Amino acid sequence: MMDPDYPNMNIDNFNTGADWKDFYGDIKEAIPADAPEPLGNGVDIRMFTDSDHAGDKVNRRSRTGWMIYINMALIMW
Repeated sequence: MMDPDYPNMNIDNFNTGADWKDFYGDIKEAIPADAPEPLGNGVDIRMFTDSDHAGDKVNRRSRTGWMIYINMALIMW
């Protein structure tokens, strides 16, 4: 069973004080000057995956499955 609801995450648990300038330098995201302004709602991308080790009872092969959703529409599986 997959729950498509947003997870309840406490942002305070994330380490946001990391300084990556020693590793990446003082860089900024490369956004073209003529890029259009974003309009409308953002895009929500979610991926569900599952796997097992030697789960096939006949040949003991492992299986992996995944599904990718964009705005709750399944686009790949």
